[in-house]
Amino acid sequence: MKKGNLGFTILCICYLLFFLTMGVYTPYLNLYYERVGLTGSQMGTISSAGYIAAMLFSPLWGAITDKTHKYKAMASFLILATGITGLIWQRQTEFLWIFAASLFLSVFRSNIGNVLDAFCVEYSKQNNKEFSTIRSMGSLGYLAGSFIVGNFMFEVFHIQGPYMQVLFGIALLFVCLMLFVKEPEFSNEVSKDHNLKSNMKELLHNHDYIFILFLSFFSMMILDSTNNYIGNHLIMTMGLEDNAIGIVTCAMVLPEIFIIMNFHKLIKKFGTRKTYLIAIVTQIIRCAIYTMTSNLYVFMIASVVHGFMVGCGTVCIVSYIHKKVPTYMLATAMTIYGGFTVVGYALQSQLFGIIYQLFGSHMIFITTIIFTVIALFMVLKTKRFDD
Repeated sequence: MKKGNLGFTILCICYLLFFLTMGVYTPYLNLYYERVGLTGSQMGTISSAGYIAAMLFSPLWGAITDKTHKYKAMASFLILATGITGLIWQRQTEFLWIFAASLFLSVFRSNIGNVLDAFCVEYSKQNNKEFSTIRSMGSLGYLAGSFIVGNFMFEVFHIQGPYMQVLFGIALLFVCLMLFVKEPEFSNEVSKDHNLKSNMKELLHNHDYIFILFLSFFSMMILDSTNNYIGNHLIMTMGLEDNAIGIVTCAMVLPEIFIIMNFHKLIKKFGTRKTYLIAIVTQIIRCAIYTMTSNLYVFMIASVVHGFMVGCGTVCIVSYIHKKVPTYMLATAMTIYGGFTVVGYALQSQLFGIIYQLFGSHMIFITTIIFTVIALFMVLKTKRFDD
């Protein structure tokens, strides 16, 4: 096997492992918090504070990575630190200590994906591979983590499941595998005088980059914020059993794997603009069905289109940033994007926590529709997409 093919295969496995760690506990997180006695406002506070903490550190991780071009080392450090911090987080059962531990967890965990994306996009480009294939393995990992591992552990152990022990073990395996991947070559297209401050200034004057940040706020980010409350809606609002979370997650993520794997073909056929419009329309329809149905099977059918927006949020947005931003500041651009997303998540999480406590989960889906309609108008009006 050629070195490029071997590295590409290993990166696919690393994406699978990283997203497996997310699937092990992310779908169950707010339900976990509710069962240890936290209120909707407390859940929102923990989430928003964690996002803010991540935002403050994301530019630092990106600047270090751009300066050293040590993508492998940074990704390995962050996922290993996440595993260690997660073990501490899981032992906490009172709000104050959960709040404190989650801050440190977010500082490390939130930027792993940004560094990996920047690394894998450039690696794929230099080795004539498709980034969408790597990213689809992440969806497969999330499905395996949430449906097979997470759902089983949640059913057997409930809130005392060994989720973080699994995460720590996967982190060790991730670090070992990354040793066999070669760093992509970077050109010396910029002087050493460029630093975080100058890169950020240049990015703030890049109107294409600013546009995609705000488009993601009203489309991809709102999707992730909504997904955090699907478990609460299924169990607390619809009155279903715990295994409904894993079943719905399977309905969301299994089609997502195939959608993302072939997303580059969808973009080539329809163009970025039309592809984004497809994702937006399907998200509006999906959330509309969520607000009206109390049937698990109808809920599952509506969840099948989940992968279209995820594809836009990963393949479209990441490829767009890679195209519009110089390579020498790619990691900074991705981490600033990550910092912007955590600010968005912080605002949305706090808003959704209050909405959930006052009005219930149905209103969360209605709010998501409103946000997505704004994204619809942005895509219809913009001329920034090349097609």
